[in-house]
Amino acid sequence: MKRFFSFFLFFLLFSTISYAISIAPSGDTIPFEAGGQRTFTFSVAGCPCTMDIFDDLAPYAVITSPRVITETTGTTTVQLTFPQTLLPGKHTLIVSATEKKIESAQGVVALGSIRVKINVIVPFPNKYLDADSNLEVSKDNELSKPVHFSITAYNYGQQTIDHVKGTITLYQNEIKPENLITTVPVSELMTLKAGESGKITADWTSTASVKPGMYVALLNLEGDENKLSRDRSFLLGKPELQVVSIDPQKIITTGITKMSITVTSVWNEPITFYADVSVDSLPNVTSATFTLDPWHTIPVPVYLDGTGLSEKNHTLKIVLHYNDLETKKDISIPAIKEKTLAEFQKQLQKEKKQAESSFDIYTVGSVLLIILIVAINGYLFYKRKKIREQ
Repeated sequence: MKRFFSFFLFFLLFSTISYAISIAPSGDTIPFEAGGQRTFTFSVAGCPCTMDIFDDLAPYAVITSPRVITETTGTTTVQLTFPQTLLPGKHTLIVSATEKKIESAQGVVALGSIRVKINVIVPFPNKYLDADSNLEVSKDNELSKPVHFSITAYNYGQQTIDHVKGTITLYQNEIKPENLITTVPVSELMTLKAGESGKITADWTSTASVKPGMYVALLNLEGDENKLSRDRSFLLGKPELQVVSIDPQKIITTGITKMSITVTSVWNEPITFYADVSVDSLPNVTSATFTLDPWHTIPVPVYLDGTGLSEKNHTLKIVLHYNDLETKKDISIPAIKEKTLAEFQKQLQKEKKQAESSFDIYTVGSVLLIILIVAINGYLFYKRKKIREQ
């Protein structure tokens, strides 16, 4: 075991970890040019590294210079030669840079990789509405404050789309009719010409009935006869801690009860807190101080001395203190006398004797029943025999 920890410490101290590889520009979207050529130059840092190309346009592209960058930084050139025809839609060339593995006495090298996309758009006949794959949602959203949505719409057709409109429907947790919250309109585009794009936006402010948690925004867009949809999950919070449960759900009157209070955060930032716990006349108990990460749950241990409590239901009062705020929770909880070892053994002996007594009664009753059945059968046999003799 010591040898294992020594090796692990050596691993941590002397391993080389490299993950700062980068490539620019971050990508491009261009129109299709039948038989044409385009040259792309990329600046790469965090090398030595190896350049590669793949996806459906890779057969039409070549890395002209260089494929292997030996210095810390460098540039590489990719040439794309368009074929005469491609199917309508979006086609992609991916350019990747992968750190070149370096053998050294230190032994451990972490290889990183980064990719950029070059999208080539081949127009569809007539009108064709498309949009980004992801609906963008503002970060760190809070109850009763606007949540902002945005997406870019594209016309990949050869004709102008006269009108783009749509809605965003909000659901709690998942897209189900029973989880529907509301529907809000999005901004409209009065025209979207062939090959052009436009930004679609919307805002939603939650009402008092909306609770912290996970929500789903479902975007439905319509551009003349074209329709599409996108959805995105997001969190909607408030600076609050919540008491989820306690365990065990009882207090021992003959000693100390170790109780775990499950606390969850519904906020977008870490919250530092502590808990005060009291039960009727018992002294107040204060927990240690904890820092709870955003949207996480942790157990908070407290120790309650229930000596002297009467055996009945009591009110357990929990108060969480944080950021000049409080969360209060009252829970009805029984106080129970826990048996000592001697009392427990005595009860076992009593139950054993009762079981043995019950066994004796059942045994005697079974034997008597068997004797009765045998006697009745003997009597009936005797009667039938007398009748035959007559």
